[in-house]
Amino acid sequence: MKRTSLKKLNEEDIKYAALSGVVGGVLLLFFEMMVSLSDKGFWAPIRAISSVFGMSIKDPGTQYDFFVAPVMVGIVIHIIFSMLLGVLFFILFYEVLKEYGFITGSAVSAAWGFVVYIVVFIVVLRLPVLSAGRIMVDVVPQWSWMVGYIIFGVAGFSSLRSMKSFITL
Repeated sequence: MKRTSLKKLNEEDIKYAALSGVVGGVLLLFFEMMVSLSDKGFWAPIRAISSVFGMSIKDPGTQYDFFVAPVMVGIVIHIIFSMLLGVLFFILFYEVLKEYGFITGSAVSAAWGFVVYIVVFIVVLRLPVLSAGRIMVDVVPQWSWMVGYIIFGVAGFSSLRSMKSFITL
């Protein structure tokens, strides 16, 4: 199996990959918002994302209520991060996904989601330089982040497969 070079990927491939990352990211975020609904509130995961980048979530009123600036910043950061992960997934696994079917693609994308979870939540957000990262880690239970990132991987792959039938190339 050959490694995919960036030269093989055209602009359309990158657009589809980025869009598939957005689909996976939106489903991940919606899942986390539903999980946090009964505890810290619907907007808590989005506001926690913005807290990692320096925006305070401790505004007057309930800590996790809706406030325009942190919610908008959280959504934009999450969408950009999701797009980048979608493109990276496509670049890394293009040949595998092209060569094998839906079941293998789903398994690879679920594993991708789990690896992203490990890197983000077990390594990056626990770095001492990201003291606000602890807010992100604790906003919902750890099991939901793991499940959410697996949903991210599978949903991203499924949407990519349906948008662009690259499996049949």
